[in-house]
Amino acid sequence: MKPDTTGMAVAPVRRRLFVAATIDQAARETGAFAAAALKRCGIRGRYVDPANYHVTVAFLGSIGAPRIAHIVARLHEMAAHTKPLQISFEVVGSFPNRRRPRVVWMGSRHPNPRFAALCATVRAALSPLGFSLDERDAAHVTLLRCERDSEPLPAIDLPGRVMEVAALTLFESRVSREGARYAPLEIFTLGTAPAQ
Repeated sequence: MKPDTTGMAVAPVRRRLFVAATIDQAARETGAFAAAALKRCGIRGRYVDPANYHVTVAFLGSIGAPRIAHIVARLHEMAAHTKPLQISFEVVGSFPNRRRPRVVWMGSRHPNPRFAALCATVRAALSPLGFSLDERDAAHVTLLRCERDSEPLPAIDLPGRVMEVAALTLFESRVSREGARYAPLEIFTLGTAPAQ
């Protein structure tokens, strides 16, 4: 006999969302090359599936479904007036430091002011919707999350890649027994507004 659920409130559907730049095949192969080198060096942890590689621009968190349409509208408007840019993958680094790595990434050797400006523009676009987002200014792809007793991060000779970011994507993070999967919900092409 099924329990009587009459009158019980149904929890609203919430979805874990983030805005990111997808990476091209060359950059994906560079990340996989770096991950393989780290494994050979004995760096233990939870490695990211190369199919999930991306450059996070803004993490929105757990969002109620009715808000998604407003987010999409704001991001389309923002993207239309934002020019494409380039990011580079030149080094393998780690947070908080190389001696005690917790998160290992590949990214640029130097700060990228245009990427930092892109992140700030996304934050400004979503602020009227009540978002207060963490500041991000370093373009990087997470390769793995290390075990607590991980060895220091070794030097990895990374073949440099430069990639154009011509669009952003709104992703939903879906977790299953097989691990995380990132489902694209909407793509925002950069620089589509006519020149003034």
